[in-house]
Amino acid sequence: MLHQFATALFRQIRTKALGTPYLRMYLYWDLTSFLWAGSSAMNVEAAMELQKSANGGERKFSYNPRFLKFIEQFAAIGEDRKIFPKTCRNCGRTYRSYPEYMRATSPLKQPMEDYENILNAPYTVQYRNCSCGSTLALAFTMENFPMISEFWAALHEEALETGKPLSEVLTIFREQCDHYMGIVETTAEDPCLPVDESEFMD
Repeated sequence: MLHQFATALFRQIRTKALGTPYLRMYLYWDLTSFLWAGSSAMNVEAAMELQKSANGGERKFSYNPRFLKFIEQFAAIGEDRKIFPKTCRNCGRTYRSYPEYMRATSPLKQPMEDYENILNAPYTVQYRNCSCGSTLALAFTMENFPMISEFWAALHEEALETGKPLSEVLTIFREQCDHYMGIVETTAEDPCLPVDESEFMD
């Protein structure tokens, strides 16, 4: 019942049938943040289904087969992986799962850094901006993400086969990861805005 109500409200926001432009923008943010707030697979699935329903159903999207299994593994990260909960030291906001972290933060130009060659051990850091503007880093090791070395090997293979720089391959991976989790793109330059304001303007 709650999901049906949320879907109907979401549709009214997207079709500009509710409130003022800025009210629609903030209702959108609060609604999607609420549905992504939990770390359980049920909440993740509900949020994905909400956005699919509100946008007219499933849209065809082609994932890179080389990326998909890693995207699924990242999306499954919750408090059981020793990474979350993650609390912003600047504003105190707490993120309880990877999907929530991805949904409520904004990407930086370089989404991930591989430090294995420097530390002589698998160690990756992901950087995104909290809604307050502070940068939040996640550290991935073999202990909390056993596929991390395999993940980088796949990215390097993709770069080699396509002739694209690794930075571009990383960006493509992040975009596909965002799409998988139903994320509306944000920008690091204005991290407090969850979506492009023009979408909600009359």
